[in-house]
Amino acid sequence: MSVDLTGIGEEISLLEEKKLLRAMFYGDPGAGKTTLACHLVRNRGALVSSDSAWVVLHKYPEVAKKIVRYPFGNFRQVRAIVKGHREGIEPYRTYDTLVWDTASTAIQIMLRGAVDANKFATQQIHPSVEAWAHYRIIERALVETIEELNRSDLNIIYLAHVKDPSEADKEKQRFYIRPNMPEACFRAIHQETQVLGWLHKENQSGKRQIQLAGTMKVAAKSQISTLPEATYTTQEVITNLQEWMSS
Repeated sequence: MSVDLTGIGEEISLLEEKKLLRAMFYGDPGAGKTTLACHLVRNRGALVSSDSAWVVLHKYPEVAKKIVRYPFGNFRQVRAIVKGHREGIEPYRTYDTLVWDTASTAIQIMLRGAVDANKFATQQIHPSVEAWAHYRIIERALVETIEELNRSDLNIIYLAHVKDPSEADKEKQRFYIRPNMPEACFRAIHQETQVLGWLHKENQSGKRQIQLAGTMKVAAKSQISTLPEATYTTQEVITNLQEWMSS
């Protein structure tokens, strides 16, 4: 039986494609995640915040002027912001970037909410078990939210705290530093991003650095042609991504 594939595919013109950033940066509190992300806002951006890290923007009044903050409520709220942007509703239509600060804390809030609703057992056999119903429900809701974000013409920047490998992780052969969220949620975001960076301070100099080179010990990557996988200063990453988005 032959199948007619005429008209199914379409040619891609890279010159016509708008460059949209999909990135996730993670690190300890104070590593500079919020500052980095907000410096990548070109004209106006939405900052969905689930902790107080956004107050650092007081140090950068020119950047703060471009940011509209929304305290995190739930995943529906994030999807509503994107829908408002797509439908041309003020003030959402004016945004060029959505920063989710931090997505890891937002996921934990959603997980606690699911348990507190008494829909699921609050006792787990082992803290590393992620197969319980509330984990699966939150993972599915997150995937639906990511799909909505990806359909938009917004730059999307996910921020997260860092998770060092625990003994339970090592038992499962997970030896790498990664964002602090359930593995399934991390993978859902990770596979949709071009850039995954670990922000940390260099041991000897104390300078802030961003590792974009993935190793057996650190989850990181860069699929941006002008930003090869390596370790950079924060300003180098900001400058490079600004140029990439503008070119």
